[in-house]
Amino acid sequence: MRCCKDDYYISKNMKKVPLTPLGVQQLLSQLYALSDPELQQEAQQAGNDFKAWISSHFELAPHQAAYLDSLPEAFVSVVSEKTNFYLVTRKPISLKQSFAQNDLAKDEPIELPGKYLQIFEESSTIYVPVEGGEGAVFTEESLEFSSVNPLNP
Repeated sequence: MRCCKDDYYISKNMKKVPLTPLGVQQLLSQLYALSDPELQQEAQQAGNDFKAWISSHFELAPHQAAYLDSLPEAFVSVVSEKTNFYLVTRKPISLKQSFAQNDLAKDEPIELPGKYLQIFEESSTIYVPVEGGEGAVFTEESLEFSSVNPLNP
């Protein structure tokens, strides 16, 4: 059974998770347990309105919500397309967070953290020879979101 929230369908058993590396893996576990049509719908929603999809699936701290809102549309467009593809194909997606601190003013976050986000696509191909045959070729792809965050946002 499915329910609707802000035009984004969320499985009845799916819970919002924190936007952390562990939270991303928890969400992927929930999403990848969906049927193909349900997952395709989720992926399409992520592709159509990435910011709203993130907000509907993750518990965002105020600084995370503000940062999400500040992302330029050109970047969001690329991220939306890649997220859609990786979800539909059930490929690995991860979030890597680094933390930085301003040594001059330990109570204030440095200017760069929280404003820095990269996406990395990684692909590796493995050939496994088979005696008397042509062997097999396997390709593994993954998508990683990498951010630098202040210690005390």
